[in-house]
Amino acid sequence: MGLLDEIMQEAKDDVLQEEWDKTPESAKQLIRDTVFIDHINDDPYDNRVENLRWVTPLQNSNYRKQREKMTAKTKNKNKNTAKTNKNQNRAKTKRDLSQRSNP
Repeated sequence: MGLLDEIMQEAKDDVLQEEWDKTPESAKQLIRDTVFIDHINDDPYDNRVENLRWVTPLQNSNYRKQREKMTAKTKNKNKNTAKTNKNQNRAKTKRDLSQRSNP
């Protein structure tokens, strides 16, 4: 990001802060209660604008459930792969042992 981009971003941030400060407390509370900011790539430390989106609590809950399902599927797939590899290694070891004992 160049110097001009940084200056522009600071100006935008200042304007947003001024507008937020003018917002009535009841409206601020409504926004806090009904709007979430979701990190698209699930990294809570990645606060780039292109990684953020406004969502309702319901949308946020649905995204979370989808991510949990995907994570569970990946873990289950990795677990099954590990079991398959372990079984293949056992079978290979048995073959090797039987070949050694039956020359």
